[in-house]
Amino acid sequence: EYCAETSRTVTFQLDGEIHNVPQSITRQLNAVDCDVLAQDQAGNPVIICKAHGKGKLIYVNAPLENAALAPDNQLYKVYRRLAETAGLVLEEKSPAIGITHHTLADGRTIKFYINYSSRTADGIEPNGVKYVIE
Repeated sequence: EYCAETSRTVTFQLDGEIHNVPQSITRQLNAVDCDVLAQDQAGNPVIICKAHGKGKLIYVNAPLENAALAPDNQLYKVYRRLAETAGLVLEEKSPAIGITHHTLADGRTIKFYINYSSRTADGIEPNGVKYVIE
């Protein structure tokens, strides 16, 4: 059941930390045969996870992207936790730094480190970019 018409802030807890998203959950879910990693104040699943084959499916039932762009938000911790749940190994870095990976024609990888903040972070100037070829 789609419920985008209910505009409210979603508050949920993940690993003991409380997070707020100033928009509503996107769907009313019944969590069947999956793990509920986070739920809102009313008990609605916000993040669910299910093992599938050799991996895991993770569904986030709230629009974190818009809230993640707000200054001084802590939602990067949610993304890091979800990456760990999925079995991904992430580089330690400032929350202000975004990293993209691209495979080059010769098989090497180029990583772009982008500073999205108005302050220097990890040695990268505000709104600056650094790249590494591996």
